[in-house]
Amino acid sequence: MWSLPITFGAIVGGFLAAVVAYAVVGGWRDETLAVAVAGAVQLFAGLAIIFVFAREWAGDGFARAVGLRIKVSDWWMFFVGFGLQVVIVLAVLDPLIRLLNIEQPEQQQIAEIIAAASGVVGVVALMVVTTVLAPIIEEIIYRAVLLRAILRLGVRDSTAIVLSAAVFASIHLVDPQAALVVPGLFVLGVVLSYVTLKSGDLSRAILIHAGVNSLAAIALVVSNTSVA
Repeated sequence: MWSLPITFGAIVGGFLAAVVAYAVVGGWRDETLAVAVAGAVQLFAGLAIIFVFAREWAGDGFARAVGLRIKVSDWWMFFVGFGLQVVIVLAVLDPLIRLLNIEQPEQQQIAEIIAAASGVVGVVALMVVTTVLAPIIEEIIYRAVLLRAILRLGVRDSTAIVLSAAVFASIHLVDPQAALVVPGLFVLGVVLSYVTLKSGDLSRAILIHAGVNSLAAIALVVSNTSVA
């Protein structure tokens, strides 16, 4: 069954798998590639835990049970993600920076890793993880499974949306330097959860998530390239 223990087991198990993976590959010359590998391991490990321990999907198949589909007709949602990223930056991140009077926001570790990249392969691999794998697997974990598990508690849709978004945003605090973007991630989580409940599958949420991550990744690469 979709349950909170399985969901949090997938999240924690994914992080532990990433730690082990990075302990193995962290010594690679291209640290960006090592981080990409560790990130992919984290995502697939979390997905595997849900696949193995959840029984909700046994009758209809896993993809159908979690609503894993991407409809061609929803292609425009990718660009909605672009717009949402801009709105989050202008309406959430920038006002927060001004409110806290932060002159030079601290870069997330991912930005520092891209800046220190020693080759194109690592950057491309990290882009694939963040713009393709992460939107698909994170939507399965946080929207298809966690959101449903919270709804099983008998709470209202709005409460489930807020709680699932809070978990999604707070998980990113594994990188302490990401604290500043947590409010923006919360807003993203609310939008993705709402879209998932309204559409009944993950198609639109995945495409929006991919658009948000893609614009952020492109901005990071371009800014670090221009600095270099």
